[in-house]
Amino acid sequence: MPEATDLVFKPNNVLNTKIFDGRDGKLLYEVTTETGKPKPTTIVKGADGQVVASWEGRDLRSHKLRFGSSGSPISARAWLKKSRNPFSSNVTFDDPSGRTFKWRGFAAGFSLALYCDSIEKDKCIARFHKSNPVPNEDGSKSSKMTHAKLVLDETGKDVQHMVIASFLMLERDRRGNEQGNETGYRDGVLGRPDTAAGAMLLSGAMSGPGL
Repeated sequence: MPEATDLVFKPNNVLNTKIFDGRDGKLLYEVTTETGKPKPTTIVKGADGQVVASWEGRDLRSHKLRFGSSGSPISARAWLKKSRNPFSSNVTFDDPSGRTFKWRGFAAGFSLALYCDSIEKDKCIARFHKSNPVPNEDGSKSSKMTHAKLVLDETGKDVQHMVIASFLMLERDRRGNEQGNETGYRDGVLGRPDTAAGAMLLSGAMSGPGL
């Protein structure tokens, strides 16, 4: 059976983080956000240092997205299409071959999960697992936290860059909305520290489940 890959976020911050392969610990991506420019600019680089994707703007309404270092900029809102149903939490994007991928769970209190009926109907291709306390043997919560991770099925490997870019943009907005923070650039909102003590410090700002 195809093997899934754990894409581990260290730290759990979608603006500034490193993403590692959970199997061997190798660096896969580095995400940095420059806030000193007229518009915040997020850059995703692969392990080789090459730019995978970049976007500028504070949310999906204003993001200008570019794949690679020389790709033409496109509107992120035009690529990541929200459902017209106001009660739906789905967002779709198309890959170059015309397949449509659907992120479910783009709403406060949910976790994003990716599907593509063209690959296999109702099969989850990628799912985000939030950082949570590691239980002690007696069932109590320890001071350790699991690392947040995006679990990617083998069938989604050929669009991995698109999966990463779309996830980072959507999760940034989802977390900002969850915390009632329009810009989402305040320290601590976009990434919870990977310790239980750090989580407690942020608990006052939490209105939904852990990030």
